[in-house]
Amino acid sequence: MLDKNELEDLLVKLRLGTISIESAISEIEQNFYSVDENENISIWQKLNCPFEEIVECDNLSVNQLENIIVKLIKNNVDFLLTGVCDEAMPEISVKFNKCRAYYEAGLVKCITKTKDKMMSNDKKVLIVSSLNKDEKIIAQTEIILNMLGISVDFYNVSQYKTVSMQVLKNYIHLSSAIIVIYDKDIRLPSIVSNISSKPVIVLSKKNQAEEYMLSNGALLAKSGSAISACMAVARYIK
Repeated sequence: MLDKNELEDLLVKLRLGTISIESAISEIEQNFYSVDENENISIWQKLNCPFEEIVECDNLSVNQLENIIVKLIKNNVDFLLTGVCDEAMPEISVKFNKCRAYYEAGLVKCITKTKDKMMSNDKKVLIVSSLNKDEKIIAQTEIILNMLGISVDFYNVSQYKTVSMQVLKNYIHLSSAIIVIYDKDIRLPSIVSNISSKPVIVLSKKNQAEEYMLSNGALLAKSGSAISACMAVARYIK
């Protein structure tokens, strides 16, 4: 896993143009998560995290999800599942009383051993987004940050509302880091990173985003993955 100095060196190289965006993304991905080929799911490396396993479950069937939960409970580990499909939530809630399901966010949590290890600090993260607050990826990001003991502010930047840059700057000033979540407007990450001296994490709603606007040292999270953005934030503000 890359440490803070290695990340800073990587960002400097990116700014200077000595490495390509694709190379930087590849290095970050290789050091941020690994893939369990047996399950074909991503299992993230954690930092000061109450979970022993974090599993991305996008596009998995109800049966596959239940098998994963059974395996994790059998191994006696505390875990978080992300990207859980809506149809699986009621069955998981009924069959696994140790689990808590967050319907609005597609998350399933099971903590039995590490309650005393839950993070708690006075750091605050600002989520800036052109999406509505009830979007699932927004809910995922906010809930996961709260699980990590990090409070959250939300600032909506929409084409249908007048945006005050001074108000946005005030929010940024009060935050330790910023997560920019966007869908189609790739200008938003660039705008925020250029007015912020705080760490900026860029998260695309799309699972296969093709374009990014990275400037001023913004760090790219894995597309469509709230847990990726949250773990990047945890590294910055630990």
